[in-house]
Amino acid sequence: MKNPRLYRRSKQKEGAKRMEFLLDARCVQILKDLKTRHNKSYTKIVENLILNSQISFYKQQKITSALGSLAMLYSSLNATCSNFNQIAYHLNSATLLGENVIHLGLLQDQLKAWSEKTKILNLAIKKSAFIVAHCLKGDKKIFKGMNL
Repeated sequence: MKNPRLYRRSKQKEGAKRMEFLLDARCVQILKDLKTRHNKSYTKIVENLILNSQISFYKQQKITSALGSLAMLYSSLNATCSNFNQIAYHLNSATLLGENVIHLGLLQDQLKAWSEKTKILNLAIKKSAFIVAHCLKGDKKIFKGMNL
C-alpha cells in the first residue's frame, strides 16, 4: 500500500489508502464490464465488492454460530440410521437362514422409538434451516427444495 503524496490534490477521504493491484486479464475484463454497466469508477466497484464480501463474511459467522449446536443432532441421526441398518441386517439374515426372531417385539419397540427420534431430529433440522434463513434475511434461494 502506498500513502498518497501530501502535495497532491486528491479526492480521497481521510484514512484512505492508495493501493496497486496486479489482476488477471479475466478480472480486468470483468471490472471493465462492471464499470461500463454501472457507470462507476474502478475504486467504487472494488470498494463495493469488498464491503459486500465483508457482509457475507458476517452472515457466515452468524450461520456458523447458529448451527454450531447441531453437531450433536447430526451425529445422533447418524447413529440412529446405523441402528436401523443393524436391525435390518439382523432381520434379513434371520429370514434367509430360516431362523425365528425371538426378540421381534423388542425390535419393533426399538424401531418405533427410533422413528420418534428421527421425527424430532427432522424438526430440529428444519428449525436450523429456518434459523439459517433468518440469518440470511430473505436470501432463501438456498433452501428452494426444502419444505419449510
